[in-house]
Amino acid sequence: MKAQLFRTQTCLILLLIPGARIPRPAAQESVAQLQERFDQESNSGQKAKLLIRLGQAEFVASRQAGEKGDYSTVDVLMEKYRDNVQVAFQALKKEHPNDSNFGAYRSMEIHLRKSLRELQETIITVPPEYVPPLQLVRKDLEEVQDQLLRQLFPKRPGEKSPSPPQKKPSSP
Repeated sequence: MKAQLFRTQTCLILLLIPGARIPRPAAQESVAQLQERFDQESNSGQKAKLLIRLGQAEFVASRQAGEKGDYSTVDVLMEKYRDNVQVAFQALKKEHPNDSNFGAYRSMEIHLRKSLRELQETIITVPPEYVPPLQLVRKDLEEVQDQLLRQLFPKRPGEKSPSPPQKKPSSP
């Protein structure tokens, strides 16, 4: 009982002393560092994984900029995020064109779905003059998400596949 009280008092004292805080884990990588790694990555699967971390960092930075009222930074970050999504998706399609079971497609689609929800919340909170560019970003991201879903689920029930063109009989 006395030992527990002593530990509790010691912890409280340490928290009150400015330099004696409990060490925190290493700081998260900055957007710039993640962007540099993303740009240098040549493996599409790794690029997709980096996109997820980079996207999360960009949304955190976007939220912070929004809280400060710096909506032009929010716009720039979201446009850069859209560009990164398109680059990662094109790299995946290039390296794994017919591999719909490739896990990176699924991870990227899940991340993109969450990102679209967060982007919609951002669109609701920004001033009206910033809404149109963010809606364009959302539209582009929705197109990539649709392509991702088509890659993951190529055979869709109820959807007719385009019929091959009919050959006209040649006259003798």
